[in-house]
Amino acid sequence: MDANLQGKRLEDVLPWSFIESGVKPTYLWEEYQKGLKEEGSPPCPVEGCRKCGICTDGTIRVMAGQAQEVRSLRSPHSREWAERGRIRKKGGKQKIQLEFSKMGRTRFISHLELAHLFYRASKRAALPLSYSEGFHPMPRIVFARALSVGVESLKEVVYLELEGRVSPPEVKRRLNAALPCGIEIGEAREVLSFSTLPVFPSHSVYQITLDHLLSKEEVVRRIQKALEEKEIYIDQERKGKRRRIDIRPLIERMDLKEGDASRWGMELVLRVEEGRTAKPPEVLEAILGVQGESLAKCRIVKVE
Repeated sequence: MDANLQGKRLEDVLPWSFIESGVKPTYLWEEYQKGLKEEGSPPCPVEGCRKCGICTDGTIRVMAGQAQEVRSLRSPHSREWAERGRIRKKGGKQKIQLEFSKMGRTRFISHLELAHLFYRASKRAALPLSYSEGFHPMPRIVFARALSVGVESLKEVVYLELEGRVSPPEVKRRLNAALPCGIEIGEAREVLSFSTLPVFPSHSVYQITLDHLLSKEEVVRRIQKALEEKEIYIDQERKGKRRRIDIRPLIERMDLKEGDASRWGMELVLRVEEGRTAKPPEVLEAILGVQGESLAKCRIVKVE
């Protein structure tokens, strides 16, 4: 017979035996034997019980709960109250649009980690978050777009849906007190429409520092060469799957960006077409041939 199908013995080491629950194994064994015989056990006495092993000293007092009348779910009033709660829940929701910056070391936070971060910060700020319905409710926190890891941003957009009403300036104040250094709410406003999805931007503008990698002449030459191409294919990896796409239609503009005497770089404008876009590091690698450690040292800042 399979060992897993055999009956248990008192001396057997069970998978949960390492848990120190305080209850004596002998007491559990006696209860197990009673269960096999369909026998019950009396409740603990008011004083002096030492059978299970949890109460090792002192005096225990058993508090018996009073029976309460439970209204049936089929009560004629239950539907009325459910409808009232549903109406109240729908009428009390509020959507807040937040514009925030993500600078410094927080650029290494992934999009998923950023979503968890805003959720935890909202809980610390005591904001009454609204949740989706169903068996696995999720907080209604919607980002306008996912920002690539390693990219800083002066302006990102996130939407919070709240139960009840909190003024936008108060939401901003509470969140800034709970968010880590590097992420700061700049503006907060209420969005009145709940029936339509927010309109996300159709393009993004990036400023990329290149003075420590290539000469200006080389950057200008490679930019001009890329803009003359009709197709620029790269291999992308999304959600564990690899695909080959043409990023040339996604590049709206590339220009040399002059700074002071020692700092300069490139301004890159990327389109979003049918939900598709390219990441700035992918464009740098394809256009300028920058990769590896050199690519990791590039400072990429999303300004719009």
